Order: sequence, then structure tokens, then C-alpha cells
Amino acid sequence: MGQLGPGDTVPEFEAVLRNLNGGEVTETPVLTRHGYHVIRMDAVAESQVLPFGAVREKISDALEKTAWARQAQSFVGQLVADADIKGADLSVV
Repeated sequence: MGQLGPGDTVPEFEAVLRNLNGGEVTETPVLTRHGYHVIRMDAVAESQVLPFGAVREKISDALEKTAWARQAQSFVGQLVADADIKGADLSVV
């Protein structure tokens, strides 16, 4: 799966990852909401704070994506509010 960090997988998967050392494989398959997994920990790397220049583009992309999604949701919401729709409940839950 590549490098994983906290929150990248479901809690039941992460609980097993925290108890594995580099080079270890789970003795039995691990059940999560997505099925069974055999997990191999190739290596454990300590996290580090990256310099802003190294993450600036990723932060910018994430902010742009978030802003676009909010504007799209607002636009669709306004279309629904302005439409005369019968037979379907399009309200946001």
C-alpha cells in the first residue's frame, strides 16, 4: 500500500499496524469492515515536520479542491432551491 500515516486506514487495521515491527507479518488474517487482510510491515519510519516549501503545492491543491467542492455544493443547492421539483426529496441530510 505504500507509506501510511495515522488516519489513512480504518481503526481496526491501524490497531494491528501499531503492534507490528519492521519485517513482521500478521500471523492470522485481520478482519476489518472491508474484509480480511494479511498485513506485512516492511519498515517503520518516524514522522518529521517538512519544510513549508516541500508541502506548499500539496496544501495549495488541497485548499483549491476544498473551495471548488464547496462552491459546487452551493451551486447545486441553489439550483435545487430554485427548481420546482415534485416526487423527490432533494434536501440535504
